[in-house]
Amino acid sequence: MTARWIWIPMIVLAMAGSLFAKTYTLGSTGFEMSGDISIVFRELDKDTQLNTNSRGDDPYNNVRARLFFQKAWTETIDLYLEFLWDVGAPARIQGAYLTFYDLWTESLALKVGMIPSPFGNYGHRSTYFNQNALIGVPAMWLTETPLKTNGSTHNEDLFPYGPAGLGGVYAGGYDSCWDYGMNLMFQRGIVEAQLAWTLAVLSSPYAMTNDGYQGILNLGLHPITGLRFGGSVAYGPWITGSAEIHEYDPTGNYAASSVAGLTPTRSTSATYGDAVDPEEFMQTAIGGYAEYSFGLFQFFGEFMTMTWETPYIYEEELTANSAYLEGIWKFVPGWEFASRFDRTWYSEIAPLNDGTGEELPWAPDFSRFEAAVGYRIIREGFIRLDYQHTMFDSDQMEDVDLLALQFLFAF
Repeated sequence: MTARWIWIPMIVLAMAGSLFAKTYTLGSTGFEMSGDISIVFRELDKDTQLNTNSRGDDPYNNVRARLFFQKAWTETIDLYLEFLWDVGAPARIQGAYLTFYDLWTESLALKVGMIPSPFGNYGHRSTYFNQNALIGVPAMWLTETPLKTNGSTHNEDLFPYGPAGLGGVYAGGYDSCWDYGMNLMFQRGIVEAQLAWTLAVLSSPYAMTNDGYQGILNLGLHPITGLRFGGSVAYGPWITGSAEIHEYDPTGNYAASSVAGLTPTRSTSATYGDAVDPEEFMQTAIGGYAEYSFGLFQFFGEFMTMTWETPYIYEEELTANSAYLEGIWKFVPGWEFASRFDRTWYSEIAPLNDGTGEELPWAPDFSRFEAAVGYRIIREGFIRLDYQHTMFDSDQMEDVDLLALQFLFAF
């Protein structure tokens, strides 16, 4: 218990900073700075990796801090920088991009650099303070799968199920790692549209090592005040281009080889023994989103279907489906209640490399429920009590429970 008292001075300092929360101007540089800090105490299954990203950061980690820097050179050109520090991961630049406004028309703008994902709706709202009324991130933007990023996975590698929270590509997107690219944005009247080009793909930031690119299209409408909905499509090669993978040998032996010379057991574009490139195996994501707010209530929802073409899986492709519904109720001044229900499920495949055996989901299907009660203790400071319960369909996996107390302050 003694170690936990160490956090008390940090909480006090965070509260003091929030009393005067504002944007700070950094002298004559023209930069404006702001930020937020999260201090969390967690119990029950507190060592779970279910909410941990591949880089080690976790929204339930004890201390996380973000710094935001903005600079406007002109009325039509500005810079945005975001830094993340998490006790579980090295400090890093979370985002860094230039925005060019009024391109040919005031309805058109362009972001260039390390940009938030334009797919769906969560990336749009997660950057800004208190747009997520829960500690956890929607499962479709966080869940890792056992499909290796270098494409070497075979049917038998996926069974039996491994430890929850450890694996390869993401079942949906990866919110904590913005991608490098360009995003052309259009908004006029009730219509909004985004067309983006990125080096990596939604499910794997490591895909930037291959020679392909991902395209993302997002179309949305906001016909009345408080209502916004739309759909997104993303397409690009997902296999890493520099990692080594393992060629499959029918005799049961595996030999290391360069990913640039894949020798798949079955492929839509090649027979056994033919060489293919990583750019031939595509990830396709299709999704939809909606948000609606009225009075004391606010609702968010998203779904995504992700499909990977695979060189070694007998069925030639794998699919993951994710969806969530989230609601916020500000029931009395200063207080709010939020809850979210997630569901993630996978396509079924044979457990053996030759396509035989009773078909099973290639990763464990699960549901998740999270709820939190928050109190605005000061103008830019929240105290939040959060509970998260993850339920797996498979008897091989144990359910996971998290109880957390969060102090979240802006400065």
